[in-house]
Amino acid sequence: MKIGFIGLGIMGRPMSKNLIKAGYDLCVCDIVKEAVEDVVACGAEKAATSKEVAEKSDVIITMLPNSPQVREVLTGKDGVLEGIRPGAIVVDMSSIDPNVSIELEKLVREKGAHMIDAPVSGGEPKAVDGTLSIMCGGEQEVYDKVKDILLKMGSSAVLVGKIGSGNMTKLANQIIVAVNIAAMSEAFVLATKAGVDPKNVFEAIKGGLAGSTVLNAKAPMVLNRDFKPGFRIELHIKDLNNAMNAAEAAEMDLPLTKTVLDMMNHLKEEGLEKCDHSALVRYYEEAEHVEVKPCENWLAGEEDTTGSRWIPHLKECGYDYVELPLAQVMELPETEFQKLLELLSETGVPCECCNNFFPASVRLTGPDADPANAEEYMGRAIKRASQLGAKGIVFGSSGAKNVPDGFDMEKAFEQVVFVLKKAGAICRKYGITIAIEPLNRKESNLILNLSEGAALMDAVSMPEVGLLVDYYHYVMEKDTAETLRCVGPRLYHGHFAEPEGRVFPREALSAYKEFFSILRETGYDGRCSIEAYSKAPAADLAIGLRAVRESIS
Repeated sequence: MKIGFIGLGIMGRPMSKNLIKAGYDLCVCDIVKEAVEDVVACGAEKAATSKEVAEKSDVIITMLPNSPQVREVLTGKDGVLEGIRPGAIVVDMSSIDPNVSIELEKLVREKGAHMIDAPVSGGEPKAVDGTLSIMCGGEQEVYDKVKDILLKMGSSAVLVGKIGSGNMTKLANQIIVAVNIAAMSEAFVLATKAGVDPKNVFEAIKGGLAGSTVLNAKAPMVLNRDFKPGFRIELHIKDLNNAMNAAEAAEMDLPLTKTVLDMMNHLKEEGLEKCDHSALVRYYEEAEHVEVKPCENWLAGEEDTTGSRWIPHLKECGYDYVELPLAQVMELPETEFQKLLELLSETGVPCECCNNFFPASVRLTGPDADPANAEEYMGRAIKRASQLGAKGIVFGSSGAKNVPDGFDMEKAFEQVVFVLKKAGAICRKYGITIAIEPLNRKESNLILNLSEGAALMDAVSMPEVGLLVDYYHYVMEKDTAETLRCVGPRLYHGHFAEPEGRVFPREALSAYKEFFSILRETGYDGRCSIEAYSKAPAADLAIGLRAVRESIS
C-alpha cells in the first residue's frame, strides 16, 4: 500500500518517519523544503504537489494547521481532489472545524473516494515515539482499512462516530487540556505567592486525584522555565476558537473555554504565541508579579533547603563567600543550624551575606500586614544572620511585600518604610546592613528599578539600609547605565546572572564587562553574588565564577 503524507511540521514530520520505520512506502509533500528533504533522507519519495501525492497514493494523510489549509490542499489548484483515485482514502489528521470535515468528505465522496477525520493528541513527544491518541470519525469499513496504519503512529485509535466526530472529540480534548493547564498554573502561582515551593506541591499531588497526564507533562516545563513548543499557544487558540464555533452551532455557552481562550489571546498579543501552551502560567505570573520556580535558593533541594551541600564545592572553585537564604535558614531546627555553622567553620567559606529576608507568610503590605509579627520575626532572623557571620541581608522578598490588588500603593510603600526602619534599628546592634533589591515586574509590583530602590532608601534614611543592583532585574526592567552611575555610590551589594534564563554566565561578554566597568567608575568595591539557576551546579559554579571574574578584570 502506497501512502501519501502532506504536512511535515512539528507533528507531521515524526509521524511520517514512524510510517517509514514500519515499512510503508511513503510519498511526501510540504511547503518547507528542509522538512521534505529530511523525510526523503529517511526513505520517502518527494512529490511537487498535493495532486501528485494523490495520483501516487492509496491512502493520503494530511497533517495541517487548520481548516483553511486542509481545504486548500484538498480542493485548491493542484490539490488532492485533482489527482485522487477512486477507492482511495483521505485521512485528515489535522485538528479542524468538524463542519469543515463534513463538507470536505462530501467532495471526496463525489470523486469515488473515502475520507475519515483522525485528529491526534499527545504533542510532539508522543508523535516522536509513536504513542499518539487518535480520535476518528467516519464509516466503520473505511476506518478498518486504515486502522493498522494509524496504530503505527499512535498507541490507540478509536472510531468515535460519523465523519466530524473525530474533530469534535479533539475539541473536547483541547478544552480539557486547556482548562487543566490553566488550573495547574493558577495553583502553582498561588503556592508561590504563599511561599510554598511549587516543585514540592507537584511532587505531593501528582499521585493523587489531581494527578493527570497534563500535569505530569507540563508541570516540569513550567518549573524548568522550558517553553519550547510541543504544542504552540497559537495552535491551541485555533482549537479553542473551533470549539467556540461548534458551541455556537450547538447553541450553548463554554464559559471556561472562553476564559482560557482570552488568557491565550492575551499572551499572543505579548508575542508568546510560538511558546508551548504551558506558558499559560505567564498570564498568572504577570497578573500576580511572581515567577513560578523551585525554592528561593537556586541550588537547594528537597533535603537541603539552604543549599549548604554546595559549600565545600564553593571552596574548591575559589569563591570568596556564600550567600545563604535567610528564610530557609530560619526553618532549620537548632541542631541543624549548629551543623551549618560547623560546616562554614570547617570549610573556611564565610557567609558574608543572606538573601530571602522575609518568607511570604510574613506579610508586610496590605490589610493583612502585621508589624508586630514582622518585628518579632526580624529579631530572630537578624540574630541568626549575625550568628552566620553575615554583614548584609538582601531585601527583595516579593512574596512578603507585593501589594494586594486594590490596596493603595503609597500606603504599601509607607508600610515597607516602617518595617525597614524597625529592621535597621535591630541591624544596628549587630553591625548588619540591609540591601534593598529592586525586582522585575514579573516578580514584584513594588520597587521595580534602581530609582525606586533609591527612593525607598531615602525614605528610610538610615545608614543600616543600602541598595543592591541585580544584573538580571537590571536588564529585565531596562534600567539604564545613567541610572546605575547615579546610584552607584549608594550600592551596598550586587547580584549577577545571565539574563536569558537566569543561568550562570558561560563567558565574559561585552555587556557584562560594561556593567562591571560602570560599577568601578562609581567607586563600588563591594560584594557580588552569582544568583542563578543550574541543572549542573558542579560544572556551572566553576564556569560562572570564571566568567564573572574575567568580566570584572
